[in-house]
Amino acid sequence: MSATEEAFRAGRELRILELNGVSAESTNLYDPTYGPIRGWSILMKQWRIAFEIGALNRAAGAVPIPLRDLLERLAQQRLNARAANR
Repeated sequence: MSATEEAFRAGRELRILELNGVSAESTNLYDPTYGPIRGWSILMKQWRIAFEIGALNRAAGAVPIPLRDLLERLAQQRLNARAANR
């Protein structure tokens, strides 16, 4: 085993390049060898898993955010993103 592999397996020398939430797409979706049907299939699988996780969380007692609060947060995020891009 190389020193790099050993460090990786031990969780050392790791860097976070990007942090995404549930709405981020799987990067293989953009593989040019995949057609649109396969792309949609990838997205549908990703969202099915997301909804399954949500159902499990709700069954465990998590309380969903009210729709109004969610929409307000989305609007604020858009404003923040626009301000950051100026």
